Order: sequence, then structure tokens, then C-alpha cells
Amino acid sequence: MRTVQTRSANLKRSLLSSTRSRNVSPVNVKEIRELYSAAPFEPFELVLTNGSRLLVDHPEFMSFSRDYRTVHVHARNGSTKRIDVKMIVVVNEMANGSRTRKRKQ
Repeated sequence: MRTVQTRSANLKRSLLSSTRSRNVSPVNVKEIRELYSAAPFEPFELVLTNGSRLLVDHPEFMSFSRDYRTVHVHARNGSTKRIDVKMIVVVNEMANGSRTRKRKQ
């Protein structure tokens, strides 16, 4: 039993140490809704307990159930993933994709 707890703690620590963007943890539905309804919208990534990552490029690619317990992430290829909010361990805010400009000296 102790090894299972240690493995899950190690998994969560490794997921929380993502270097690509700022981590928001622990995740609750309010934080996801704030990112979802931000103006202007910034892409973000949902990291699940199994380590898989789902990118939300646009607000139209994500929807909520009526009780906000389930998130539906729609991929560009037409597939849809239905996720229980409890399975989301990290929300990564992605960079907007713009390159940094070099200043003239």
C-alpha cells in the first residue's frame, strides 16, 4: 500500500514540475473556467492523472457539462475526449506562440 502512495506522489510531483509553462495546482473547475473564459483567450493544456496532455487551442474546442463535473475537449480531427474534472492534475498556460523580437542596438 505504501508503494502505491509513493508512486502516486512521485507521479504528481513529476507532472507538477513541467518546464514549458506556469503550473496551476491544485486544479478546480473555477480555475479551468477562468482560463476558458479569459479575454483574450490564451491556449492552455490539461494534464491528466495518467500523464496524458490535452491541448485547448480555442474556446470552441472545449465544453462543460451542466454541472461542471465533466469537461469535453474536442480535437481538430473531430474526436472528443470526455474527462472528469477530478482527473485533471495540472493546467498549463501556454505561450501565445509569438517569437521574441531582437532589439536593435
